[in-house]
This record gives sequence, structure tokens and C-alpha cells, in this order.
Amino acid sequence: MFGLKQILILSLLLVFLMASVASIVHGSESPVSLLSRKIFWPPEGKSKRYDVIKDTGISSVGRERNGNNGSTHKLKLKGQQEYILLDINTVSLKGKIVTGAVLHVNSSSSVDAPLMRIGVSSVASPWKEGVLTWYLPQIGASCFNQAFYKIKNWAYPGSTLVDVVFGKGNTIWKFAESSKPESDGWQKIAIDPDVVAARAALLSHGFCLSDEVGSEWSIKDGVFEYFLFPNRFLYSRETSKNKPWIEIWTNGEDNIPPDPIKSVEYSARGLSPGQVLIKWKTPVDRGGGENPWIQCEI
Repeated sequence: MFGLKQILILSLLLVFLMASVASIVHGSESPVSLLSRKIFWPPEGKSKRYDVIKDTGISSVGRERNGNNGSTHKLKLKGQQEYILLDINTVSLKGKIVTGAVLHVNSSSSVDAPLMRIGVSSVASPWKEGVLTWYLPQIGASCFNQAFYKIKNWAYPGSTLVDVVFGKGNTIWKFAESSKPESDGWQKIAIDPDVVAARAALLSHGFCLSDEVGSEWSIKDGVFEYFLFPNRFLYSRETSKNKPWIEIWTNGEDNIPPDPIKSVEYSARGLSPGQVLIKWKTPVDRGGGENPWIQCEI
């Protein structure tokens, strides 16, 4: 017969296993499906370093929801509670075919809480880095509740950061396992090329990072331990030697626009007032790249 303690441990293990499976299939594609697309490493073409030009930490907890971290030296990822926004200058990427990307970060918590599975998303709204720390509110700077505090919402009244990232607002994202921390704390995180291409095509306003692992648990010598949302820190661009940067591979250029859309079908049957269903056949892209965006005017 199992005791109450053993039953509790087995129940928690089942819950964590189900959550792990859910996180694996979450997102637009899993690592397995990425492999089916024959993405090889290293990517084709040449790589170039792109330094992060702005970054900030965003928290969804309590009073921190209105706070800014634009000048902090350490940024934090913490489950579904804290996110990181960052951006690079993509002018030189215009017209180029992106084949791969890696985010290089230095973890200041690499011993106790290294970066593990990290999601990277495009961002559907403009945002402002700000100049404050310790989650202090700054008018016009980005926080969880507003893109520009007391000036502009992320998308609509009552919207938050999570309404313009990770699938919301036509954003795209994927997650990847971080490399193990090096002796000096540096770690690497793969970014899906389409997320970078969206930024280069001005369809995104940067990158949003999330901790896709969250809480952790372990069993050692029959002892169960639970670690609730560990603080995963990384150094920001405000540091002198540990600034984050993105390595991006490109292979050739695509300056040929896709064929125009020749027919569009639309219907409002069965929909609410103001709604319409629009259908079209996406034209062939003959430039060698992909079609990240179609402009359609009705």
C-alpha cells in the first residue's frame, strides 16, 4: 500500500509530466517538425554579429506590472511572470535571406538557475526601453500593462504585453534548449530564422524572450524538492563586457516581389456585424525566400 506521502509525490510527478508534454507541443512547430524541414547546423551562408541596441525587463506581478527596467544591468526571466524585450538594428538585413540565428547571452545565475528552454517571439507593437530600474513606473516607457505607460496600449484597452507576442497579434515564435553555461557564464539560444526575417521585413518590433520551463523539481535519495519559478538572470546591454548579441546567418538575397494576388473571395455569412472572412491563394514567391506578409486591401 502506498502512503499519503508517496501518493502525493506520484500525483505531482504526473502533473509535471503532463505540463512538460504540453510545453513540447506548444507553439507553431516542435523541434521534431523543425527537423522535418531539414534545417541543418551550421546554417548556410555567412554569419554577422548584431549587438542588442535596447532591452528591458517586463513583469506581470502586482505593482511591477507598471514598472520599467530599461537601465538595469540584469534582466530576469521567470516562468509566466517575467519577460525580456530586446531589439537589434536590422537595416543591413533588408532583402537578405536569413538562414539561422543564435542569441548570445551571459547568465548571471548560471550556477543556481541557468537559462534552459527559452521561447523567442516576434513583437506586434512598438515599445520603448525606458531609463529606470527596480520596476519603477516611467511615463512613456514600456511595462506589462502598456506599450507606452499612460500614453499607448499594447493593442487595445485592457491589453497587455502577452497580447502582442507568442502567437497573439499575428506574431510567430519557437522555443529552443539553451546551451550549457560556459565557465564564464555565456549561453547560446537558437532563434527561428522566420522570427528574425519578420523583424528584418519590419513586420516585428523586436524580440520577446520567455522562460518555457518555469518551476523545476527533483527527486534525490527519495526526497522530492520543488523550485517555484527560479529567477533566471542575464546581463543586459548596460554591462560593459557581457552585453547580449545575436549572430545571424544569411545566404543570398531576395529582392523579387511575389506574384500579385489575382482573386480574392470574401463572405460575411454567419458572422457577427463588422466581421468578414477573406480567402485568397497565396502567390508563388520566385525570389528564393519566403512570403512573410501579404498586403490585401478590400
